[in-house]
Amino acid sequence: MQPFSWIHINDLIRAFEEAINDATYEGIYNLTAPNPTTNLGLTKALGKVLSRPTIFRAKTSPKYEALATCSRPYPRPPAHIERSL
Repeated sequence: MQPFSWIHINDLIRAFEEAINDATYEGIYNLTAPNPTTNLGLTKALGKVLSRPTIFRAKTSPKYEALATCSRPYPRPPAHIERSL
């Protein structure tokens, strides 16, 4: 299954505010949740929240699965930032 990284909008805003207000931030940051979900997991969660059925299923191939599984991000917060923004 294809991993799907996400971040809550409130966490994204807090990270931006922290980076803007702290002059020690530099470089590139990849903001994601600590545990990526799958496309299927996200679809089911959205269907539940929106009270909509999630009956369609995406077809995949072994080649696509191999490509999708090799690109998982593993977020690591900087040492001076709380893990649960």
